[in-house]
Parts: sequence; structure tokens; C-alpha cells
Amino acid sequence: MKIQQIKTSDLMPYFNNPRKNDDAVIKVAESIKAFGFQNPIIADKDLTIIAGHTRWKAALKLDLETVPVIVSDMPEEKARAYRIADNRLGEFAEWDWEKLNLELDDLDDELKAMLDFEIPDYQGDDNIVLEDKINKDLKNIRILNLYAGIGGNRKLWGDLDITSVEYNPQIAEVYKDYFPNDKLIIGDAHEYLEKHFQEFDFIWSSPPCPTHSRMRKQLVGGKNPIYPDMKLWQEILFLQGYFEGKFIVENVKSWYDPLVTPQERGRHYYWANFDVPLEGFPELIEIGAIDEFDGPKHEKNYGYDLSKYKFTSDYPKDKILRNMVHPNIGKFILENAYHGTEAGQTKNGN
Repeated sequence: MKIQQIKTSDLMPYFNNPRKNDDAVIKVAESIKAFGFQNPIIADKDLTIIAGHTRWKAALKLDLETVPVIVSDMPEEKARAYRIADNRLGEFAEWDWEKLNLELDDLDDELKAMLDFEIPDYQGDDNIVLEDKINKDLKNIRILNLYAGIGGNRKLWGDLDITSVEYNPQIAEVYKDYFPNDKLIIGDAHEYLEKHFQEFDFIWSSPPCPTHSRMRKQLVGGKNPIYPDMKLWQEILFLQGYFEGKFIVENVKSWYDPLVTPQERGRHYYWANFDVPLEGFPELIEIGAIDEFDGPKHEKNYGYDLSKYKFTSDYPKDKILRNMVHPNIGKFILENAYHGTEAGQTKNGN
């Protein structure tokens, strides 16, 4: 097997990695700093990590430009089985049982037998899957997911009471296929929020971002200036002033100073009435420039297959993928809304 030195930023984490390894990153980083990178990362031909997520996160923490990588040609199903087999050796990490169940369900009987992995009954254990871990009452809360897109932020929320609003019928079709049990409204999310906000306990809003985006201003410059869309600020102030549940409003970093101070995490701004911790925040990779964007790679790592869907030219597939909130971020934020810190100081600040 050939070991290659590959740019750390070119590697992509597997979106459904069933091992929760954040607690091990510091220990592994200390080991790499002391002894060097002795154990290569294993990745597939698309540079999605098969084994070595903790080593990769440690390399990012240490600002290592390149890491040793074995690029494997093993079939995807066998790669899934190997992830589980390899991760069982970890001393410090723990399992995300919801994701592990999903991975095992996709394996054939022969690979399952090879793993000899028995998952105990975790029904009612409030420390395991997302639905139970956050709060025993989480399954009873009503969630409103605005500007839903194809459901990136919602993908790892599990079987909850979710109403989603998306105005584009083609995008809504994808959402419905992936989340058939959700109540899906095809319409104006901004208007729906004003009329129905009192019906929900948790609200996620991701208003359109182009008019606020640094990228658009840099690309268009003074050729076609337009007013920033004030719906973003209307929704933040509206939720702060009237909504009694938990809320999060997400948007890109703006070309101007924000009118209400956000929590800055990764590539985005977040306004919430609870703390979104910096520690453990899962957004580790910048998507990159438009001309460098690898649609199929991101599609795979977000856990979607969009090959059978048709999209309009004004909202093509790559744009949909670029605008998605990564599933791990959606999961992380929902978890912290219900067992994290109340953000009296972050409701209007950092």
C-alpha cells in the first residue's frame, strides 16, 4: 500500500461517522506533536476518510499542511464495515449509537458476522441517540424548520415532530423523499413564521443570504448594487421579542457589520437564545471558491444522492449543496439547545 502526503484540507470527514471522537482529539494531537504522524489516515478515492477521523481533526488543530494518507480502492460497503471495525479499537472515544445503527443496517449479513458486533437495547437510555439524549421530552416538542432546502440541518434530527417550509417545489420534492414523515409546507417561510410561530417550541431559520454575502459583493462589486434583504433582521428581532421557545437564525458572514451581534461559528453567523459552543463545533472545512467546488464530493459527504432530480438553472444542484447547513452542525445545535447553556449573554451577543 502506498502512503501519500495529501493536503489536510483536501480530506473530507465521512458525514455519518459513528464514532464520537472529539474528546480524543487533544490527546491524539499531543501524541502527534511528541512522536510524529506514525499512523496514516485511510481514505477512499474521493478523499473521504474511512479511518482516521481523530488523527485528521488533530492535524487540523496542529495546522499541519499535509498528512500521510493511504488511498484505498475498497468497495463502499466494505469501507463502512472497516470504519466500524477500526473504531472499536479507540480508547477515548465513544459511539454515536444512532449513526452506528444506520451503518450496520446497510451492511450485508456476511460483513455483520465478520464484525461480530452486538448492539444492546438502548430504548429509554437518555445518553444514547439524539431523540433521547437531548431531553426526555424532545419527542414532544414541535419544531419549525424555515427555508428548509433539502434538509441539511435537519438530516440527523431523527423522528421528531417537524414542520418545514420551502418555497421551491423542486427542492421540496427532495426534502419530502428524504423526510416523508415531516409536515412540508411549500410557501413563503417569512410569512409562515409571523402567522404560526406560537405553535412551536423550537424554530430554526436560515433566510436567503446572497444580499448579505461577502462573496456576492466581491464578485458583483459596484456593477449591480442591491439593498440587503431586511427579512433576516426582521426575523431575529421578531423572535427575540415575541418567541418564548428556543430559536436559532443562521446566515453567512456579512459584508457589513451585523446590526445585531451574532455568535460566529465556522463560516456562519448564528443568532440564538442559547449558547452554540465553540468547543466541539463540527464545521471544520471551508467549502472554498465557486470554481473549486466539488459537488459530487460534498453531495456524498452530506449523505444525499441528487442524481435523479432536476433543478432550475437559477438554483442548480451545486448552489443547493453550497447553501446547505452540514447535518453535523444541525445535530450539534439542536443538542445544545436542550442540554447546553442558556444564552442570556448570547441572545444579543457572543
